Formats: sequence, structure tokens, C-alpha cells
Amino acid sequence: MLPRLAYETGKTGTRPRLTPWVVCPWVVLRLLERAGIIQATVIQPPSSAGSELSGGAGQKNKRKYYVEKNMSSVIQLPFTLDAARKRVSLNPLAVWIGFQLDELEPGRVASRMMVDTKHIAPNGFLHASVSIALADITCGTGSAALLRGPDENITTIEIKTNHLGTALTGQLFCKATARHAGGSTHVWDADVIAAAADKPIMVFRCTQMVLLR
Repeated sequence: MLPRLAYETGKTGTRPRLTPWVVCPWVVLRLLERAGIIQATVIQPPSSAGSELSGGAGQKNKRKYYVEKNMSSVIQLPFTLDAARKRVSLNPLAVWIGFQLDELEPGRVASRMMVDTKHIAPNGFLHASVSIALADITCGTGSAALLRGPDENITTIEIKTNHLGTALTGQLFCKATARHAGGSTHVWDADVIAAAADKPIMVFRCTQMVLLR
């Protein structure tokens, strides 16, 4: 059975607009398809999007369309602990890792998760992306609490991590602190701590950019 790659077509022309999870350039994709190595599945944009997905600002409008349809992207103010927990519950990645939000104060956030067998990489260690997800969701939640109005949102634009150890069982705790909270960017530091060893297994720093709708 041939592997299948999904790509997306626009409303004009025949060249597909590659979705983010396909990293092959268009030319390579076509060569692999012609050689019979892959089968490409064409996905048409939803018809309900209408003209919003066409025109010169196609990519921007398409992203706006999907963001507006995704209710978890809307940050309701005031962003209390209960509101933050509700928003996190709509985040599939947070649900998958078992993210739990414990504390939320301006410039400070605490969270935790329980390590499960699904979080272990093939090399037998905790998958690096799991602890990164824990820290990034924690910091992103903290940035959401620092926004000044309903027209603002946030996104991670830079991450720096150092992995100091691993954990195969037990709880991981994340403690995050805002080092900078400006009008356009926030900078956060976070430690991911393995409860069993009571020491950090990862130190994390990220930059969050404030978006205007």
C-alpha cells in the first residue's frame, strides 16, 4: 500500500497549497507521485468559507477563517483560573499529555501532568516534546492572563530548552515566571520538575508574541 500525503488546493489554478504537516516541496511531491512512491489526496477547502479563502490575502484569510471557527482560540476576559482551565480543556495537545492547571496569577503559573507510557520515546526516555508541550502550554496560559483586551491573542515565536534528565513515571510539575511582559512580546522562564527526583529535568525559555485580531 502506497503512503498517502494530503495537500490542499486553492480556488484558482492547479498547483496545491501545501498544508503545514507536509514538508516536501511541491516539485519533490510531484516527482514522488509520478514515480508511484506516494499517492496524494486532494483536500478542497470548505465551501462555506466562500470568498474568504480566495484573493490576494488567501493564506491570511484562510487562517482567519479557521481561527474564528475554533472557539478555543478566543480568550475571554477576565482570564481567571476557571476560564483558563476551560480553555485548556479545548486544547487537544493539553488533553493528550494530561495537562492540569494548578495556579494562575499575573506573571506566575503552575501546572502538572502524569507521565504515561504513551509519553515515552522509542529510546526509552521521556519524549522531549512532552515536557516542551507542558512548559509551552503553561507559559502560553500565563501570557493569555496578561492580555489587555479581547482583540488580543498570543502565539509562541521562540523556544529554548535544555533537557537535564528524564522521568518514566510519576508527576511532572511546571513552574513558570514572566521575565518580560510588554505590549508586543512576553518572555517566560519555566522549570519542569520530576516529582520522584524533586529536581528539574528541563529548563525552558520562550517568547510569546501578542497578536491583534
